[in-house]
Amino acid sequence: MTSSDGAADNYFGCSVAVSGTTAVVGSPGPDFPGNPCGGTSNTRTYAGAAYVFVLSGTTWSQQAELTASDGAAEENFGISVAVDESTSTTVVGALNHPVLPVATPVKVGLIGGQGAAYVFVKSGGTWSQQAEVATADGVADENLGESVALSGSTAVAGVPWYKVETSQLGLGAAYVFVPGAITVTLSPISLSLGNEALNNTSAAKPVRLTNTSTGLLNISSIAPNGDFAISSSTCGTILAAGKTCKVNVTFTPTQLGARTGTLSFTDDASNSPQTVALSGTGVVDATLTPASENYGTVTVGTTSKPKTLTLANNQNVPLSAIVISTTGDFAVSSTTCTTGLGAKDKCSIAVTFTPMQTGTRTGKLRVSDSGNNSPQTSSLTGIGK
Repeated sequence: MTSSDGAADNYFGCSVAVSGTTAVVGSPGPDFPGNPCGGTSNTRTYAGAAYVFVLSGTTWSQQAELTASDGAAEENFGISVAVDESTSTTVVGALNHPVLPVATPVKVGLIGGQGAAYVFVKSGGTWSQQAEVATADGVADENLGESVALSGSTAVAGVPWYKVETSQLGLGAAYVFVPGAITVTLSPISLSLGNEALNNTSAAKPVRLTNTSTGLLNISSIAPNGDFAISSSTCGTILAAGKTCKVNVTFTPTQLGARTGTLSFTDDASNSPQTVALSGTGVVDATLTPASENYGTVTVGTTSKPKTLTLANNQNVPLSAIVISTTGDFAVSSTTCTTGLGAKDKCSIAVTFTPMQTGTRTGKLRVSDSGNNSPQTSSLTGIGK
């Protein structure tokens, strides 16, 4: 076995592990301190890597190159490796993470980091970083991760310079890490997209997913149903601990009336799948409200006070070719409507009643336009005396 991108001073093979038909090989580079594979090098930009190989028949082939999500030069990622094929898990040590500048003062004169171990899990043939583990009380130079071991999903990491800053210099320790539950939150847990014209697409509204745990969240799918769709998303296949991503949702009603659906997140959190309740209402392209007006009793030949009706464009495109008319003893006294009305906009129409005869009088306010439900009408009534 050799690495696909190997180079001098990478020290491929400094650490090895095998489980079943899966092998992992560390390539930490030679930079000091603590690295047993070599001394210093003029090339100090290598952060380290680990390579996964799988056996098929009698042939080993490279399946993946693993690197730390926050890796940096000289951290010696790959100084130690462990793998358990039964759980598709591997652990990689990085004893110099985070690496300290050479001038950083430390008790024993080293320039090593606190150290960390990285957990990777294979899903669907792809290896992804699931967690970065370190000690809560760790300090520089302790070099956690110089050795690692793995059984199932339980990892152990050696800390050879434990207590480096005390009189117990180099006492040493080993830490056991067990996977904690991955937890997430959704905001909001229900989302209304409001009224939308039939077969029109609404403006997008966001749903935010937050990883509230200390491990990586692996996202399998994000899927809406019903008359709802995802217009854009910052959520990928992995969400780091403490991070938030956003999914923008739109509504395109296929029928009039109340419409419902869900946005489902499938992942490796303990409460998967998480769902957001989606709702919206399909409406006609344009509405004229109220649907009826009663002017009461008015003396024949005199004009009532106006009553105001509202024309609303429910579409995301302008309404055009607007023509307003009345029938019966009713007339438009004023209006803010023109021949066009902007997307999601409204205008008003003031209508008066001038009875020409006694008794009940009826008529209509009629608006014709480019909407699919044109004309829109309101019934008008009054009594002449």
